[in-house]
Amino acid sequence: MLQDAQLKNTYALFNIEEEIKEILKNLNDESLEEDLVRLSYESLKIEQKANDTLPFAIKRTIKNDVVDYFDYIHKIFIEMDKVTPYKFDTLAAQIKGFYCKTMQINPNQEFVYASLVDWLNEKTGSYSRRACEIVIAYFIQDCEVFS
Repeated sequence: MLQDAQLKNTYALFNIEEEIKEILKNLNDESLEEDLVRLSYESLKIEQKANDTLPFAIKRTIKNDVVDYFDYIHKIFIEMDKVTPYKFDTLAAQIKGFYCKTMQINPNQEFVYASLVDWLNEKTGSYSRRACEIVIAYFIQDCEVFS
């Protein structure tokens, strides 16, 4: 309970840019299907980053999310940076900062993954927990999480 209270107090210290909601909304749009380009399994870094504290089922979900959505999300971030330079860097730093703080509380990867998803979900008004899982998978692949 102390760990959970410490984590909840940490939520207030870390904000997330409002633009992340655009990605969450895009991930729930039915027209997304035609824009998805599956990523090759050879380029996945998840296996190298995961340890024994990340259950197989979660690892598999993360890998599938990366394969299905990484390229799509990456393109959205490129477009965001065209409109607002360094927007991706700001978002990545916010994710990385909360990740680092969570690792100080408990380095168990299952705990960290769930905490990141919960935090992002809360910070975005609980728009879509599933979309938050996909975004966190993106940042795992992109080396902001479990680096």
